[in-house]
Order: sequence, then structure tokens, then C-alpha cells
Amino acid sequence: MPYVPNPNDPTEPLGSRPAGTAAEEFRALKAVVLALAVVAAGGGGPRQVVQSAVLDANGYNNAITTGSGLRPGLTASSTDPYHLSFANGFSAGKAVNNEESIVANNSDILGADLPTSNTSFLYRNYGVGYESGLIPPQYGYAFDRTQSALLNFEGADGTTAMLDDFGNAWTASGNAQIDTAQFKFGASSLLLDGTGDYTESTNFTTLGDGSWEISGWHRANATSGLHVIFAAENATGFGVVLYFNHNAANRVHGLLVSSNGTSNDIVSTSGAATGLSLNTWYGYRVVFDALAGTYRLYLSVNGAAESQDITASSTARVCAITKMRLGRSAQAGTTDYNGWIDAFRFIRAATATATQTPSASAPTITNHKVNFFSIPKMQMFEVSAASVAANTNPTLAPVVRLALGEADTSGAAVTAVRNYAIRGEFEARDTGVPSTTRISKNHLIGMKPRFQRVAAVCVSPTPDGYTVGDEIPWEQWHNNASAVHATVIQISVDRSSIGIIATASTLRLFNKNTGADSGFTASQWNTKFNASRGW
Repeated sequence: MPYVPNPNDPTEPLGSRPAGTAAEEFRALKAVVLALAVVAAGGGGPRQVVQSAVLDANGYNNAITTGSGLRPGLTASSTDPYHLSFANGFSAGKAVNNEESIVANNSDILGADLPTSNTSFLYRNYGVGYESGLIPPQYGYAFDRTQSALLNFEGADGTTAMLDDFGNAWTASGNAQIDTAQFKFGASSLLLDGTGDYTESTNFTTLGDGSWEISGWHRANATSGLHVIFAAENATGFGVVLYFNHNAANRVHGLLVSSNGTSNDIVSTSGAATGLSLNTWYGYRVVFDALAGTYRLYLSVNGAAESQDITASSTARVCAITKMRLGRSAQAGTTDYNGWIDAFRFIRAATATATQTPSASAPTITNHKVNFFSIPKMQMFEVSAASVAANTNPTLAPVVRLALGEADTSGAAVTAVRNYAIRGEFEARDTGVPSTTRISKNHLIGMKPRFQRVAAVCVSPTPDGYTVGDEIPWEQWHNNASAVHATVIQISVDRSSIGIIATASTLRLFNKNTGADSGFTASQWNTKFNASRGW
């Protein structure tokens, strides 16, 4: 009997025709089922991810390679495609995803060298090509303006409005004002008279957990003692402080850096460049290079090539801060700055990890790409234009772009690549068990995971009834045989790693079948890490 389409059935394939045979009826039904399966698959699971790739021996994404020189490559084929999903928001009541499969090797995905001795973040623009940037992408429910700052101090003579291109609010104190008499760029700069003048933003609480750079220009009008150029500090003045000092008929720069929040334990020193002058524009870059583990001050005299003025080796991060100030610090013994400040910038990247010649142009908000993925909108945005008012975001332009991984470089080659986890899921084993030394793994999620779990995995049968493969979350373990069982395990995560640490107390567990309290043998257990971002 021929198949007759039902006009009231919305699952009918368009253009249906009567089928004269059972085979044709089956093919028509199969087409409907396959179409429905594709729709269902497209709506589930993480959307902004690498879906599949060439794998290493541990099953991790291994598509992007170190390549040759400073140019990373890609391994892909028709049997091991590099399949990418780009979340592109929502439209007409449904999720919009763009899918792309790359099925051929590429020895040079960027067509240009990566910056030397630095960490770069690698991206794919849907259907276009690859690119890199030094600033890690943001992921969140709202754009975080405090991850950057840029003040070029342009405006009418005498105004006290200090506009930050990223929208952070700054407040002028004393007689701090815009001045057109002196400037490094544009037509004006910030004027401070040395007696209570400074500008401050309380938006900032951290410099981040990776590389960062604070840079700008200053022109001292008078010095007698120590004059603070900028401070990223806590309430008592500890954090990062750069100053200009007139000491014993000599003028030098000095740097103070604190990790503990109570002393300048990382850096407390004066620079190598001495005999500096008043009424001269000095460019500065204070750089924390997380890859090398160094704090450095680079100095330029009126735009000439930089010299490395201060260097200190440390992997310790700067303590929590409560504000940024230009012209003053809360630290005891400091003196307000007397002179002009221009082109102040904070960025969560080391734009250069060696001396360079400063640009002859003022910094702009688009010098270094800032990417933000909105979790509610399920869409990537790029900062494309400056904020027009305090407490207002800069312009965020939508882009169809996916973060793929990170690449470290030396002075001549890509030394390491970290491909982000396939479908945003990470799992790893460690033969150790928690102790007073942290066990950790790089989770390869590319952001702080939304979900994390660390479990003990039985690798040898135990007298407490556990068999190989049994798992117990470590946080359920305890530390004594009395009725009161104190928590002794702490799990911590950041943008790169997931880890676990224990107190000095002896770990104990319960018998699997009876619940009786018992000790354990460390060699019978491993540690299993799981992390994911789930969108």
C-alpha cells in the first residue's frame, strides 16, 4: 500500500511523496529520525569547546603543537578531526552554535611569530583563521572592568574628571586636575602639586594570578625626599609602590613589592639609573613575568630605548589590595608627588619581557585584545572602544571566537603548548595521597572550573572492605578515632590548577561494610582529580 503523507504531522519531511515500496517508506522514516537526532545533539552539552581532537597517550587534547620556531602548528586529519563548537548566543528561541571541522595538518597556524619569552593565548575565529593575544580571556556573568585600567588624562584644562577607558571610577583629591601646560601624548596630562593631590580608584582588589604590567609616564617638577608615582596597595600601603626619590643630591626610581601585605618582602630597592633630572618625561613599566618568575622595572628617558632599572626573582604573587592611587601611598614615610603623570595603564599581561623602545603614540584600549565570554549570553565579545563614563563598560563587540589553549615561548621557540580540555572535562590520577605538601594537576580548562572533585581511588584490596576501583571523596575522610572527626582536607582551584592538601593529622576512614573507624595504608590508594566548566 503506498505511503500517504499526513498534512497534520509536523515531523513529515518537506517535499514528501507517496512511497511505492517498504524500502522507500523506511528511508523516509530514517530521514526524519536522523534529522531529529541532529537537532537534539546540537542543543546538549558544552557549547564553547573543542569537541574532538588528536589525543596524546593520556587521552588529552594534543592538536596544537609547538611547531617550528615561534610558530605553533596543528595536527588534524579526516580520521582525527579538530572539531570546534562556537557558541553564538540565541536566536528565534533556540541556541545558535557554529561548528567547524579542520581535517588537515597545518605547520604554521598563525603566519607570524609569537612574542618571545612570554605566554600567549591562542584562538580560532570561526571560518576565518587563528590569532593570539597576551591577555587571558575573561569568562563570567559580567565583564570585569577591574582587570585593566587606562587613563590618558585628556580633557579641558583644570577639570577634575579622570576618565578610565575601561570604565573604572577614579576620584581626584586635593587639587589634582587635568593640565594642558605639559603632556607626553595628546594635549593634556594629570597635574599634582605635592601637597595632598592624588587620584584614586577603590575598584581594584587584586593584580591577578598571572603576569601583569603597570606602565606610564611622569615628569617631576620638584623633589625633596621620596615622591610616590603610583601605588596598588592595601589599607596600610603595601602591594606595589613606585617612587621617585631625591636622596643625597641624587635622583633615582625605587620599587616596593609585598606578598604578605605587611612588609616589602619581594622587592625593596632603588634603581640603577642615577642622576635623573626634573622636568623630564620618564617612561616606566613595572612588570611581573609569571613565566620567568621575575619583577622588573624598565625605564625610558623621554621616549628613548628602555633600560632594565630593577630586577628581582620571585614567583610570589602580590598581596590583596584595596585601591590604586596615582601620586600618593598610604605607606609610612612617603611624600605626595609633585609634577605631571600621563598614559597610565594596568594590564594583566607582560606586554614585553625585555627592554623595548616605547611607542611614540598614546596607548589605546585596542592595543592588546581583551576577550570576554558572557556565560548568560553564551557569546564571546571583544573590547572595541573606550568607555564614555565612569562605572560604564567599554564597547563590547560580539565575535565568533573560541579560546584553544596557551603557548609559552623562549627567545627563539615555542617551548610548551597547553591545549584546553576536550568538551571542558578534565580527569587525572596521581599516585600520591594528601599530605602537608599540596598535590596538584593542571586542569587544562582554561578558566577556574565550575565543578571540581578530588577522590581517593582504591588500587589494592584493603582490610576495610574496599576493592580496586572504589572511590571516596577525600573531603569525607577524618583524622582521629574519637567520636569527633575534624575535617583535615582542603581542595583549592585557580585558573590553571586543582589541588589538595591535608593537615599534619593522621588520615582515617570508615570500614565500607560496618562503618567502624580505621586507619589506612597510603599505598592502597591513589588520588583522582576531576574538573569541568559545564557550559
